[in-house]
Amino acid sequence: MHYTADDGRMDIQGLTQRTSMRSGLPAVLSVTSGELREAMYDQIEHILRCICQTLESTPPELSADIYDFGIMLTGGGALLRGLPQLIQERTGIRVTLAKRPLDCVALGLGKMIEVDSKTASNLEYTN
Repeated sequence: MHYTADDGRMDIQGLTQRTSMRSGLPAVLSVTSGELREAMYDQIEHILRCICQTLESTPPELSADIYDFGIMLTGGGALLRGLPQLIQERTGIRVTLAKRPLDCVALGLGKMIEVDSKTASNLEYTN
């Protein structure tokens, strides 16, 4: 990735193979944001490839709207520091973070159900 958002450091706590064998107590590790970015590199690159492939296969009439209005990021992944800037850099499209990214899916689904109960019956979860 070619972005640097923050080079902060934080302590995280959890069980590791070494600590659970010795004492069973959680270990505290200090990690930097750079180390976390490196660990997430493949997943973020996959997301970026998917976005670009989707944009390439989008019909022209929809592409115009996307270029005019931009991309709105929602969900927990949208909160990754520097992600909106990275997507904007890769796509050339303005990227905005939703005001309440963690609530968007639930709120949108609720509104959809309120507006059209027929649509709600067509919803199906597939894994």
